[in-house]
This record gives sequence, structure tokens and C-alpha cells, in this order.
Amino acid sequence: ADGGLLGLRTTGTGTDSRTCPAIAVGGAPWTGTDPPRYLDGFFDTVEWRVDDHAWQPLDDKAIDLTSIHETCALRFAITNLGEAAWLSPEEETDPVGTMSLVLTINGVEYTRIPLANRVRRFEQTTLEILIPKGDMQPGDMLAARLNAQDRTAFGPQLSVRF
Repeated sequence: ADGGLLGLRTTGTGTDSRTCPAIAVGGAPWTGTDPPRYLDGFFDTVEWRVDDHAWQPLDDKAIDLTSIHETCALRFAITNLGEAAWLSPEEETDPVGTMSLVLTINGVEYTRIPLANRVRRFEQTTLEILIPKGDMQPGDMLAARLNAQDRTAFGPQLSVRF
């Protein structure tokens, strides 16, 4: 009636991957196995390429090692679907809550790909990595998952077999 705008706020409004409440979907505290309420992401596309060849979609969730001479590159386009912004290690001095894409090979951490900049809700970021041929063996399983440093992993886990 007074010309103001109606807005909805939650306890996650205006927070980021360091400051959002440690609450799971449903209202319980994080346990590490339940999805966080204010952190979420989605792999929009995942592409791979051999050496310097053209990028191709990772449709069948398998990479043929016989075609790789030196390196396999992976490119992930990821959207922030959660209410909290994702912090970049590049712009933060405190590592807690900074975001990276954690890659594991056969369940053992291989590397962390840090974000280059802050990613707000509904924004997309692209992350790339080169994996030398010697780091992969036939039958190895590579998994990728988003992680807020010293807080929680979240979102879907992408798995790829070599």
C-alpha cells in the first residue's frame, strides 16, 4: 500500500559458502551425507578433448585412453543453484568456505580445481584441467564434486571411467 516491494528472505539470504548456516535440506544440521540447504550446484556440460583436438561432450561417461597421446583435458560448466554465493580462493585470504571442484581417482583425491572468481546464485563458471596420460589407467574411475573448504561437499557427483 505504501509503494514498497514485497521480498522473501531466508537465513541464507545474503550469505556465501563461508557464512551460510550449516543446515541441511529439511532443517537438520549438516551430517556430511545430507544435502545442504543453501549450497547447490549443477554440471551443465562436461566436455573432454585429447591432446589439442576439438572439445567433445562427455555423453557416455567414459574416456577412451587409447586415443590419448599426452594429455586429456576436461572442461566443466557449472551453475550455482543455491542461495549462497560461492567464494573464490583467489579473492579470499581465509580458506574456510572457499570453493573448488575436487577430483578423485579411484576414491583418492587427485586435485582440487579452485574457482577463479565469486559465483552468485544462478551464475555459471567454467573450470578446466589437463590430466597427463600417465596419471590414468584403463578402468580407473574419476569422480568430480563441488566442495566448500572445511565445510561440506555438495551437489551431484560426476563419475567418469577411463
